[in-house]
Amino acid sequence: MFGVGIAYRTNSRTQRDATCTWHGLTYGQSYAAPGLRLQIARMSVVAFKHSVNGGRYAIRVRNVGEAGFAFQNGEYLTFWHDGYAIALTSSYLPHPLTQGRKIALLVVSRL
Repeated sequence: MFGVGIAYRTNSRTQRDATCTWHGLTYGQSYAAPGLRLQIARMSVVAFKHSVNGGRYAIRVRNVGEAGFAFQNGEYLTFWHDGYAIALTSSYLPHPLTQGRKIALLVVSRL
């Protein structure tokens, strides 16, 4: 997915949510490195939709969980499925919305 190797990853967990972040190797001579952050939290669908509908530039994404929205050309993808709100934040990934959908389907299959 990154097109380059994984440099390192981090994870954290609180009582309310869990976060995993993957950082890729830099592209050639540049400082740009691909990254992906996955956040999962328990949340009602009403609370999820309320939090997302505040975003003026949210784009509805179909077939990603039970309710999905994208921001910033897909670099931020958030969706709700079976009591969980899941957020994917990517940087320097080619085709972030396409990649995000693939990851979202993988996450849903493992919940």
